[in-house]
Amino acid sequence: GKLEFDGVFTHGDHWQGRVLTYHADGTLHVDGLIAAGQSSGSFKSYHQNGNLFVEGRYETVEGGVTGKRYRSDGKLEFNGTFRHGDPWNGRLLTYYADGNRCFDGLVVSGQATGLGKEYNENGRVSFEGQYENGEWHGAGREYRSDGKLEFDGDFKRGARWNGRRWTYYDDGALHFEVLVDSGQVNGPGKEYYSNRQVAFEGQCLNGKPHGAGKEYRSDGKVEFDGDFKRGVQWQGRRWTYYDDGALH
Repeated sequence: GKLEFDGVFTHGDHWQGRVLTYHADGTLHVDGLIAAGQSSGSFKSYHQNGNLFVEGRYETVEGGVTGKRYRSDGKLEFNGTFRHGDPWNGRLLTYYADGNRCFDGLVVSGQATGLGKEYNENGRVSFEGQYENGEWHGAGREYRSDGKLEFDGDFKRGARWNGRRWTYYDDGALHFEVLVDSGQVNGPGKEYYSNRQVAFEGQCLNGKPHGAGKEYRSDGKVEFDGDFKRGVQWQGRRWTYYDDGALH
């Protein structure tokens, strides 16, 4: 007794009017309009639990729909233009299995492009910045799961390219604080012991001390002050100490 069509038939086929389809269990699936035998105008589709799945409008482009799509729990998944059923241009949101947000950003031609955010499973932001063709590209920031900043600068095709980078010990204490240039650690930087004392401060090239710099013991006493060459103490002044910290 459920209504399937209300409108005009042509040669026994639905031609113009309202069409309703149902899931196997009898719950409403799609409620929409047709014109000249084709889906047209506004429509709504539903999950089997009765929650709204898609509300939108058919466009003239083949397979095109403009509207919103929702998860079965009611959370918004996409707001924009679909192409052949897939998100094409608009705002996309994805979620972890527990319902926590995973991604919130813009898509262009089906790829993440423009501003977006990624989240850890604990709900903290893991990345915020620019995307291009589904990759981190342009200005952005990357974070650890505890919220500490790992990189702030420019990305190139998903790689850290130019900016400032931090690394940490397992307990969250700062380990390295360096600059990245063209994907390499170049320029001034600092390395820390796990007790938070400075271990090295100076210039780096391709990830190694190179140029003016200082090395320290874990108690803060300076061990070397001068120039490094590809990670090796090259020219300068050096100090050594007894086990009790006295100068040797």
